[in-house]
Amino acid sequence: MDQSSKLTFESHPSKETSSDDNDEPNNQASDFKVGTKPNLAQEKQQTDIEKFYKAKEFLENILKEMHFENVSVIGNLEGSIIKLDAKVTEEDTGIAIGKGGATLDAIELLVRKSIDSRANNLRVNIDINNYKKRRDEKIVELAADTAKKVQRSKKSWNLKYMNSYERRLAHEEISKYQNVASHSEGVEPKRYVVVEYISEDE
Repeated sequence: MDQSSKLTFESHPSKETSSDDNDEPNNQASDFKVGTKPNLAQEKQQTDIEKFYKAKEFLENILKEMHFENVSVIGNLEGSIIKLDAKVTEEDTGIAIGKGGATLDAIELLVRKSIDSRANNLRVNIDINNYKKRRDEKIVELAADTAKKVQRSKKSWNLKYMNSYERRLAHEEISKYQNVASHSEGVEPKRYVVVEYISEDE
């Protein structure tokens, strides 16, 4: 991805800065204006950048309101995806993430609503202390192991209940294996992936 479609931003624990170092969202976004009559794509990019800064600031404020110390947030704006990775102390990790990632999911929902992400077709992906990254790796590993098991046994297997994002990861991994297919069954929140054997004759 070229630099025009991926922008990276960082923030760290607050420190004293002069007025010349002001990091206000509107000032940052103005750096990306091109000409006096931007086209629709340029206008959308500017709006996306403004929403990125708003989402990033909102996330920082939420974590600080939860009385976490030494909060830092880095972020990428990749196309229409806002990715924010937050760091809190090891002692605060469990509270920030919650059981099964419930608190993290709630924080992500609040951030999405704060910028009205649907209005600009933006996706928001928030992680705290690499929790989602580790969870994603486990899901991919589970999907791969199950696909191999189905290949050997020629019998169908069901994965655990997953949300839509997790199921998509599983489907993508399973699609890499021959004679194996997958589909989803059930009703949210008890929807799961079924991995089945497909013979070469079919």
